[in-house]
Amino acid sequence: MRHERHQVHRPGYTDAHMPLVMPGEAVVRPPLKWAGGKRWQLPHLGPLWKPYADRRLVEPFCGGLAVALGLKPAHAWLNDVNPHLVNFYTWLQRGLQIHIPMENDERVFYRHRDRFNAILAAGGAGPEWTRPGT
Repeated sequence: MRHERHQVHRPGYTDAHMPLVMPGEAVVRPPLKWAGGKRWQLPHLGPLWKPYADRRLVEPFCGGLAVALGLKPAHAWLNDVNPHLVNFYTWLQRGLQIHIPMENDERVFYRHRDRFNAILAAGGAGPEWTRPGT
């Protein structure tokens, strides 16, 4: 997967395609901020994981991927109960790149959230929404 940084020079906008590794950082950053994220636990989990680093990391509720990206296991089994999150990671694995500016605007956020919730309420979260390529 290619990681490019696109510059957006408008106040209030950020680039949706964040590089996972920022210059000067040794830690891979999660592609999403996630409620209940475990990123803060990495300093505690690292020493516990080190003796087992040759084993597979199993994370049944991976959320924002902070633990898997922070521990950098050679092998991992990652899962989440949220099919939309799993769908997003599947597309990201396939090379998804978003080139639209993301506006930090409360009205825009709630408009998109309401639209998403309406899609779910109408039953639009079927297989075509959760499986790439169908």
